[in-house]
Order: sequence, then C-alpha cells, then structure tokens
Amino acid sequence: MKALVLLGDSRSEVREFPDPKPGPGEVLVRIKVSGVCGSDLKQYVYKVPPEKQKEMDAKFKDAKPYPPIPGHEGSGVVEETGEGVTSVKPGDRVSIYHYESCGKCEQCVKGYFMRCSKTKGMGQIGCQGSFADLKVTPERNCMVLSEGLSFVDGAFIACGAQTSFAALNKLGLSGLDDIAIFGLGPVGLCGVVMAKAMGAKVAAFGRREIRLGLARKFGADMVVDIDAVKADKNPKKIWGDIREKFPGSFSAGYETSGSEDAMKWMLQLLTFDGRAVTVAGGAPIPNWFIGRDTSIRGSFIMPRGMYDKLAGFMLKHKTNLEKMVTHRFPIEKAKEAFETAAAKECGKVIVEWK
Repeated sequence: MKALVLLGDSRSEVREFPDPKPGPGEVLVRIKVSGVCGSDLKQYVYKVPPEKQKEMDAKFKDAKPYPPIPGHEGSGVVEETGEGVTSVKPGDRVSIYHYESCGKCEQCVKGYFMRCSKTKGMGQIGCQGSFADLKVTPERNCMVLSEGLSFVDGAFIACGAQTSFAALNKLGLSGLDDIAIFGLGPVGLCGVVMAKAMGAKVAAFGRREIRLGLARKFGADMVVDIDAVKADKNPKKIWGDIREKFPGSFSAGYETSGSEDAMKWMLQLLTFDGRAVTVAGGAPIPNWFIGRDTSIRGSFIMPRGMYDKLAGFMLKHKTNLEKMVTHRFPIEKAKEAFETAAAKECGKVIVEWK
C-alpha cells in the first residue's frame, strides 16, 4: 500500500508498505477520504533537534511494521473482516472513530474511548493513521455511514464535525441564543454550520478571506475579520457594529483557535450568566470573569455512542460540509496536501482515492 510518512521539519514522503491484515475483532478499511487536521500539521512542522535527525530518520526507515503514518480523519469501504466481526461486512461504507482503546473498561463501555487508560490516537506512534490506502481498525471503531452521507462527510465525522457537535450540545443552543464563534478553520466552520442549524444567531470571528468567505457561505449572520479589528484605528466602531447587530451581548461562545486574544474577546462579549465552550485551550481566566457568573467548559471530541445522533442531525439539516473542501489531492500527492494546509490559505484540504 501507499502511505504518507512525516519526517519532521515540514518534510514528508509517500512510501510503499506491505498491506496490513485484520486480526480477530478487527476490520480492514480501504480508505476513500482522509482530511488534513490542524493537529496533523503540528506533527508535520515539528522541529527535530539536529543531533536527533539521523537517529530519527534511521528509526523511521527501519520501523516495523510501519513508521508513524499520520491522519485521523478517515472514511472508506470495509475490505475484509477478521474473525468474530459481526457489526460490519465487506462493502460497508464507514467513518473511523479515531481513538482506539481496550473496549472493556468503564470509560470504553460508556463510549469514551479517548478516556481509556490504554487509548491510542490514530496517526500517533503505535497506531497507524488514515493517510494510507488501507487501515486496520477495531470493529467497534467503524461507524457505518448512512445513505445520504458521503465519504467526505465521513472524514468530517471522524474529527471536525464530531468535535463541534459534542461541544455545541454542551451549550444546549436554541433560537433564543446569539453565539460568538472564534476561529474559522474547519472545526470553527463546522460550528457555524451546526449553530445555525440549531437555531442560533451566529457571529463568526476569524482571519484569511477564504475562511471568512466560507463562514458567510455557511450563513453566519455577521463575519468579523480579527486582523481588521486589530489594525483599525477606531476599534470602537467595529465593536459598535457588533453590538448593533447583536444587542444585549452574547449568550453563548465557542472558541476553536487556541488564541489567547480570542479567548479574552469571547469572554468579554458574553452576557452575564453566559456560557461558553472551548476545544483548543487558550488564556488563563481573567479576574473580571468571576463577577460575570459566566460558565465555561472544555470539550474533547464526542463519545462513540453519539454518532447516530450526529449522523441524523447532518441528514436532517442537510449540512453539506463538502462545500468546505477547497483542495483535493490523490495519495501520491499527499505531500502537496500538507504543504497547502500548512499555508492556511484554504478551507478543508483532503486526500481522496477515486
């Protein structure tokens, strides 16, 4: 099979490896779409200390069965099943839940595979990722795609869509809410789509015209260019425009960028008793936050058992996340896919197999 290998310092190669085989309880998936995630890019740009470079290159060259193959946003077709597999069969279209775990502990039984003490994230050392022709995964990680959901939808479901869906469900959004969404990468844009579908009025804050344009396309009621706010000599006018369109402050906030400034701005925009969720960390909580009686939660992807609810939501609201894809590459050009995504002048970047 062909697969992408990350070598550090923004270097990557597509290499040939032996085809994997599924063991008992495992499924072999022929990948059809794999999306490039921001966390993949952190691996991609990782600076290898010069004294470690030769050692790292040698380790990757001789690693068995594979060196680290990135990717955790994969969907495809079941090619083969191992002994004892009953929930999927060859030919089924699936999205792959991207944390593999023991399947037996309390957290696994609840569907929180990412909380398992033995969890392994796809694309990390010891768990092959989805930028490969083939991927072996536990049966329980296969989320069968409903009719009406594409392989691109499946790639979003594997990470970006599920992250936003789980986070926004914590906010309990409705038509009574105004929400400020910070960060317009694919996760933030998924938040725009889903918050609108939940009935909320949305102000989207981000940078780069291509992503601001996508937020508009997905129905954001107001789009704010953060760079323009910083550059403007009269920022009160911009904030006045926001207050005019969203009087009474925001009842909800969603932060996806990990920016300290974005976190502070979101908290300042929230009304008393407002609520917010973050999936990316950010600034320490400021002192004035305490007096506003605001609540803020962290959120980390979704439990496996939430998939049917997410799939139903996407079908009901015709979310069409594929409109977010701006660049497509074959596996042979996966290197170019990462270069494009790292430049950030894009929406969603995917590798796809015809």
